[in-house]
Amino acid sequence: MGFKTSTSATKFKAFDQSVKKIKFSPNDKEIIVVSENGQTRVFDINNYNVLRDIKEKQRVVSITALSPSSKYLAYAGHDNYIILSELSSPLNSMTANIGFSPVDAISFSGDSRLLLASSNDRSLYLIDVESGNNLGILYFFGGGEWAFITPDDEFECSPGAFDFLRFVENNKAATLGGTNLFSFKEGLLRLIIF
Repeated sequence: MGFKTSTSATKFKAFDQSVKKIKFSPNDKEIIVVSENGQTRVFDINNYNVLRDIKEKQRVVSITALSPSSKYLAYAGHDNYIILSELSSPLNSMTANIGFSPVDAISFSGDSRLLLASSNDRSLYLIDVESGNNLGILYFFGGGEWAFITPDDEFECSPGAFDFLRFVENNKAATLGGTNLFSFKEGLLRLIIF
C-alpha cells in the first residue's frame, strides 16, 4: 500500500486563536474545526467557506469532544456543566449537570450514544447523548473493584466492592447485605452500555 504524494497543500485560517480539534464529517465534504475557547466552525472542503459558525454559551471552555459520528459536540468548562450540541442544529443544545466537582475529561463512546465524563472527584459519569440525562456514575476502588449507581439508586458492583459501599438510612451507615440489597441489579451496567 502506498500513499499518494502531492506538491501542493491548502492552507486556510480557521480562527484567530489556536485550534483544539479538527475532523472530517462522515460524508467527507466538510471539515469541523473547534478552537481552544469552544468556538466551532464547519468548512466546505471544496472552497473552505464557513458553512456554520457555532459559539457555545459557556464562559470558559476547557475541554471539547467531537463524537465519532461527527454529529455532536460536547463542551465542558470550569463549572460542573457539560453542554451537548448537535452540529447540524446548534440551537439544539442541552446542558448536563454532573455532580460536585469540575469535569476534567470527556469522551464519546464509539457509537456516539454515550458521553463519558470524568470528574476530579474520581467519578465517571455516563450521559445519554440523545437526552442529556445522567444514566449513572461509575466508581473505582482499590484492587480493580467497581460500583455503578444510577440516579434512581439502583446499583451493580464487583464482588469486592461491597467492602467499600454503605447503605445509609436515618443518618446511619450499614454494610450492604441481606435486606438492604433490594436495589442491587445484576447486569445493570451491561444493559446500559450495550
